Amino acid sequence: MTSRVPIGQLAAFVLPKLALGLITAPFFYVLPTFYAQNTRATLAGLGTALIASRLFDAFTDPLVGWLSDKTKSPWGARKPWIIGGSILIAASIFFLFQPTGDATVAYFLVWSLVFYLGWTMFELPSDAWLTEITRDYNDRSRISGWQGLAAQAGGFIFFAASVTGLFGKGMSAELLAAVGWASLIILPGTVILAAVFVPSGARSATAFETPKLSGLWKALRSNGALQVLLCSQLLGGFGGGIYLGTQLLLLDGYFQQGHNFGLIFMGYQVVHFAAMPIWLKVIYRFGKHRSWALSWGMSAAMTPLALLVPPGEHAIWPLLALAMIRSAVAGADIVAPRALMADAIDYGILKTGENSAGSYFAASSLAVKFCAAVSSGVAFWLLALISYDPKPGATNTDASTMGLIAIGMLLPMICNVLAAALIWRFPIDRRRADIIRRRVEGRRPTVAPAE
Repeated sequence: MTSRVPIGQLAAFVLPKLALGLITAPFFYVLPTFYAQNTRATLAGLGTALIASRLFDAFTDPLVGWLSDKTKSPWGARKPWIIGGSILIAASIFFLFQPTGDATVAYFLVWSLVFYLGWTMFELPSDAWLTEITRDYNDRSRISGWQGLAAQAGGFIFFAASVTGLFGKGMSAELLAAVGWASLIILPGTVILAAVFVPSGARSATAFETPKLSGLWKALRSNGALQVLLCSQLLGGFGGGIYLGTQLLLLDGYFQQGHNFGLIFMGYQVVHFAAMPIWLKVIYRFGKHRSWALSWGMSAAMTPLALLVPPGEHAIWPLLALAMIRSAVAGADIVAPRALMADAIDYGILKTGENSAGSYFAASSLAVKFCAAVSSGVAFWLLALISYDPKPGATNTDASTMGLIAIGMLLPMICNVLAAALIWRFPIDRRRADIIRRRVEGRRPTVAPAE
């Protein structure tokens, strides 16, 4: 189908992303550091747990993607998986966000495994569902952009709550517990709303469509567009994992602004909202992959400017300004990836005669999550190696502090520059995407209802 998704269905479709953003913002940005500072878990132990849980997450991606492609139900192939995944996410967050002071790495690991299984069950079918409710080149960017905005809005709500002081100061145990309780209702509720009001869509098909578990390997072998996208995501995932795992430590341990963590990220997300219409226009004008490369490159260039800010009580305002500028130039990152994957899926259908959208998104998720698994754990290992102490009130040497800066800022910058150079070479622009879509839809049968 090529018509635009109606606004009511669009709202219901993206609403679960807002609920997920409320959960994932503290999960990725705050939780590892919170455990390092407030429980018996050590940096080295948390590094191992982060790697183990993310590798488990990466291992389940191909299987869930394949099973999602094969699922037949009255509600379609994707909805049962998304509902089940939302329940697992909500339960795991409830326990992860309320650890006792005696909680160990084992506690963190077990519930992280449950979270990642639920996230895979939620995220992959949801992304594949996007390719099935519309086949229009620009509408995919529109929906993907609104999904990104919704996720950012969820994170904004969390950081805004931290600034109000209603749940204690900064990233408090009371705030995390409140999110844990809220997750039990908000995420499953919004997912059920989407399942009721958004149609299953239509899956592109050919007479030879028989998705197999081997589809992931076939996609990697025969789809050059997918290869370019995955390689860029590998680099971006490695840098992103390091960045996510160390930002609160940097703000707290170096800039002495840990208590303003929520304010800085609120500013970041407000600008993301404002910049999104501009980035959509840029993408419509110059294409998804070139806009993404430009966004990634400019974001990397902004990273080392924070080193010009002297640490201390007055650092908040220049850090806030830099975060907002970096947010403005990074906007394409939440629009382009899913939309580019949708184009790669169409090319794969043309090449292989199979619609394996779940397997394709599994390949993308596998790339990002594998590198995120390695990078987030390695970042904590490296911090332990340089004897960095994250506990409140701890005194670290100058060498340990400089090591934190190198790990948390310079490594992500290098990864982003390399990722930008790769995605610039993505071979499907608007003209080629339209040609591919027409050829796919010209086959018989052209479109098959989602099962």
